[in-house]
Amino acid sequence: MKKILAFTFIFVLSLALVACSGGGECSHKDNDNDHLCDSCEKTLTKCKDKNNDHECDTCGETLSSCKDQDSDHECDTCGETLSSCKDKNSDHKCDTCGETLSSCKDQDSDHKCDTCGETVSTCADTNTDGECDTCGEAMKLDITGVTLSDRSFVYDGTEKMLVVTGDLPNGVSANYTSNTAINAGVYNVSVTLSGEGYNTLTLTATLTITKADITGITVDGTQSAFYNGEAMLPDYSGTLPAGVTPKYYFDGIISNVGKSEVGTYQVKISFEGANYNKKEFTVTFAIKEKTNLTGLANTVINSFGSVPDAWSFLPESFAPKNRLTSYKTPIDYSSFVNMSAIPYNGMGKQLNMVYGVLNKMDSALGYVNTVYGSLNVVKGLYSTFLDDNPEDYQTFTGNAGPFSFTISLDGSVSTMIASVGPVEVLITSDTENDTYGARVQLTSTTVLKYEVEDNKLTVALNVLGSAATLIEFERNGTTVDGVVYEFLTVAGLDLVSTSAMIHIDENYTTLIGTKGDFLPLSDGRNCEIYKNDTGEYVGAKVREKESASLVYNTYWFPLANLTGISNIKMIEENNGELNPFTVYINNGTSFVATKRNNFGFGSRHFDIEFKSMYFYTYNEAEEVYESIELLVPMIFVQEKNLADFEEEFYNANKNTVPSNISLEVTANDLSAIEYGYTTLLNKYDTLKDMITINDVKAYCGIKVEESEE
Repeated sequence: MKKILAFTFIFVLSLALVACSGGGECSHKDNDNDHLCDSCEKTLTKCKDKNNDHECDTCGETLSSCKDQDSDHECDTCGETLSSCKDKNSDHKCDTCGETLSSCKDQDSDHKCDTCGETVSTCADTNTDGECDTCGEAMKLDITGVTLSDRSFVYDGTEKMLVVTGDLPNGVSANYTSNTAINAGVYNVSVTLSGEGYNTLTLTATLTITKADITGITVDGTQSAFYNGEAMLPDYSGTLPAGVTPKYYFDGIISNVGKSEVGTYQVKISFEGANYNKKEFTVTFAIKEKTNLTGLANTVINSFGSVPDAWSFLPESFAPKNRLTSYKTPIDYSSFVNMSAIPYNGMGKQLNMVYGVLNKMDSALGYVNTVYGSLNVVKGLYSTFLDDNPEDYQTFTGNAGPFSFTISLDGSVSTMIASVGPVEVLITSDTENDTYGARVQLTSTTVLKYEVEDNKLTVALNVLGSAATLIEFERNGTTVDGVVYEFLTVAGLDLVSTSAMIHIDENYTTLIGTKGDFLPLSDGRNCEIYKNDTGEYVGAKVREKESASLVYNTYWFPLANLTGISNIKMIEENNGELNPFTVYINNGTSFVATKRNNFGFGSRHFDIEFKSMYFYTYNEAEEVYESIELLVPMIFVQEKNLADFEEEFYNANKNTVPSNISLEVTANDLSAIEYGYTTLLNKYDTLKDMITINDVKAYCGIKVEESEE
C-alpha cells in the first residue's frame, strides 16, 4: 500500500512540472497581483504598504486601520485627522492631547469659573457702595476703633480685668478668654469680636499682676524677752496679708520654733507670700535671765488701746451733723412744694439701719468710756504696786474712784475687770496677736462686746429676748469693708432678720442689704450708693424676683436729678397706674403719667414715687442728734428702659415738662451703682445668712440653749 501511495505522489508531481515549464523551468509571473505565480501558484511576494495608506501596494488588501497612539488627533500611519480637541471633564484642556482650550471665565458673576468651578475672584467693593462689584452681595465690614491693650496691676486681692476700649458696633459681641485674674502672674488674654455683617476680629493682650509690697508690718530692731525655759521668737506688729507667712533665721539658720537659751541672737525675719514681694527685717533679739519690770505698767495699760470709734471707718461727711434738716415735722405735699425746698442730704433705709446700729453701740459704750477715762490713774497705781511688789506683778487689785478693778497677766494676754456700779467691764489685750477688746455686762440680759485688731473692728450687742446686733469693719489701704447683722426677737421667736454689706472705696460708699420697699416674697436686694466727699445719696438699684424668669432691676434716683421740674404736689391715693401716690409737677393739673409693659397692663417703665429718707435734728437741750423720717420724691426707671427714659417720660408728660428734660447721672455715679449691683451683690448673697443670732450670742459669751440651736 505504501508503495502505491509513493508512486502516485511522484506521478502527480511530474505532471505538474511538465505543465509548468511546458516541459521546462517556470518563469514565475504574477500578472493578477495576488502575490502567487500565475503558472505554478508559488507565493512570490508578501503584502507591503510603503505608501502608508493601510493597503497592500500589490494586491490592495487592507493591512491596518488608523490609530493615534501619540494622542495628536492624527493617524500614526497615514496622517489623516482622526478627531478634534474636546474638553469633557471641564478642565480647560483637550482630553486627548492636553492642549489648553480655554481660560476661566465668570459670566454669571458668582466668583467661580463657569467651566471648572474654580474660584476666580473674591468680593471687592471698589465703589464703596456696600455691595460686591461682581456678585452684588452685601459686604462685611471690618470692626475698627476697638482695642485690647496690655495692662499691669499691683496685686491687692481683688479681681483684675482686661476689656476692650472703644465702642462696639451694634450687634457685635465680645467673647473673652482668660481676661480676669486675682493672683500675681502674667496672663494671656484674647477677645473675639463677632457679629452679623462684620468680619470676625480677634485681639490679644497681656494682663500682668505684679506682686504687692507688704505694708503695715513693723518690727522693732532691738527686742528682748525674759528667760522662761520655752522657745521664743521676736515680735512683729501689724496684720499679715492673706498667704504671707514669716520665716525666722537665727544666725543664718532657719528656725521657726525660736530659741529658749539665754543669749543674744541676730535674727532675720522674712515675710513671704505668693502674691507679695519678700520683706525682711533684722532684729537683735536678747533672751535675758532676770525679769525687768521697768515700764510694765505702761506697757500693760497701753496694750488696752482706746475706746473704738466705729464712725471712723465711715467717711467724715457721714457724721450725723451732715444729715441735719430744718424740718421738724413731715413735709406737706398737699400743695405744690418747690424742689429746692426738699432736702436730699438724708439716707436710705439701708444706711439708716447702719446708723441705728452705730448709735446703739455708742450708747452702750458709755461705761467703757468711764473706765478708759481713768486709765492713767490705773497706770499710776499699778506702777507703784510693781515697785513695791515685783514678784506679784501678774495680779493687781485697786480702786480708781468711779470703779474698782483687777489686772491679771498671763503671758502676752492682759485683762482688767472693772466694776462700774452694777456694770462689769472686762478689758483684754493680747500683745502677741496685737489685739484688744472689751466685754460689758450692762444688765443680766444685755451684753456688749468688741474686739480691735490692726485696721479691724468687731462690735456686738445682745439684748436677751429682744435683739442682737453685730457690726464689723476692716480697712485695707484706701478701702473699707463691713457687715451688719441685726436680729429682733419676741418671746424667743425670730421676727426680723436683716443684714447689710458695706464697701467704701476712695470715692463712693456702697450698702447692699435687705432693707427696702420690695414686692412681697420677692427676695429683694437694695444697693444704695453715696458720695464720700459730700455724703450725698447718689441713687440705688433694686432687685426683685417674682419668679426665676421674672426679675425686676430698677434704678432709683433723687427727683432733683431730673431737670425741668420746679415743684411737686402729692395726694396719698393710688393713681390707677400702680403708684400708691398721685403726683403732680410744675403746677400741672394732670398727674404724672408713666408707660407700662404688656399693652399698658404690665409693670411700669418709670414713675415718680415718694420714699422715706432719714435725717437728723439736733436737740440742743439734751445735746443729742435725733432721727426724723421724711418722704421725698424719687424717680425710678427699670434697667431695660433707662436708655429711652427721657424720651418716654417727655412723651407721657408733654403738657407739664419741657422737651429737653435730662436725667443727670454722671458716668462715674452709674459705674459705682453697677459695680455694687453686679460685683458686690454676689458677695453679699454669700454673707447674708453667714451670721445667726446664736452666733452673736456665742460671741458675746452668752450660753445658747439646745432649744435655740
